[in-house]
Amino acid sequence: MKGLKVHSSSEEWVVTNGDEEDRSINKGFIPDVSFDTPRGKLLIEVLKSHKVDEEKRSKISDCGLYAVEVDVSDMQPDEIGITPIHQRLYNPAYSNWLSYPLSQQEEVNLEAWRANEAKRIDDELLKEEKEKKRLELQKQAEEQKRLELIELDRLNKERQKKREEAKERDRLKGRYRQYVKDYFSEVAKDFDVEQISEAQQRSIKSAFRNLRLNLEDAFPNATTIELSERLKREVTKQVSDRKAITKKQLIDRLANSYLLKNSVEEFSELSERGWYGVDIEIPGRPNNWVSYLMKEIPKKIDEFFQSEASQLGLFRAKNKSSKNSNIDNIPF
Repeated sequence: MKGLKVHSSSEEWVVTNGDEEDRSINKGFIPDVSFDTPRGKLLIEVLKSHKVDEEKRSKISDCGLYAVEVDVSDMQPDEIGITPIHQRLYNPAYSNWLSYPLSQQEEVNLEAWRANEAKRIDDELLKEEKEKKRLELQKQAEEQKRLELIELDRLNKERQKKREEAKERDRLKGRYRQYVKDYFSEVAKDFDVEQISEAQQRSIKSAFRNLRLNLEDAFPNATTIELSERLKREVTKQVSDRKAITKKQLIDRLANSYLLKNSVEEFSELSERGWYGVDIEIPGRPNNWVSYLMKEIPKKIDEFFQSEASQLGLFRAKNKSSKNSNIDNIPF
């Protein structure tokens, strides 16, 4: 009867017909003292040396009898009397209910309380279950979020690594392409372009001749010889510059053609050999790429240059400082 207060601590009972050890009440137990009351039988158990055990208390309760246990274990025989016993019956320190049957209304109230209590307990259990489920889902969501953040961090690191690798790869590709173009420029020093045609040279001189006439009109005090020499030097420079520009364009075209044909294979080979963008050996580091970069690629470039140069109008120069011999023979 959890939490149920079935009686107050100050009830008064009117008792009659007292009897000791009345065996007629029940065959299962013998009460110390029994009385008749308007409510029914009232049993008094006297505690001197042994308390009422649970078995006897249950039997009394099952019979629907009222029962009180009075403790006189600390009293001497000469202390026993009506007054001391009466006092102990009124003192909850010495007198305790063993059994207190409920009235019909109290039974109804108890059943109602039990039903309400059962519902309350069910509601609490349901609430606890819902809260447990909510906490579990929250924990799962937090764990999922944590795993997602870990995965996102891993993906970001992987992307960053790939970006850095791509950036480094682009840097190495650029370094490789520059190396090839530089070597083409080096090889091209021994080659020259075809002479500018006489018609082109005459066209250039004609333009400068007209310019000279205009200059003579603008500067009448200048000598013809001075203007002619200056213009002739400019014509020579123009022809030389045009040849240089043409040669550079042809060399770039050759280099780009070579790269288009060989860059994928060569760069892949350099990468596999551990090339890291330098063209000199470094002590203490693997240099498996040196022979490939410094010997095999230049050899391939030389062969490519020899086979392709003539088709573009490049030829091996006999004299690197040779001039266009017929420039001076064309008069202004």
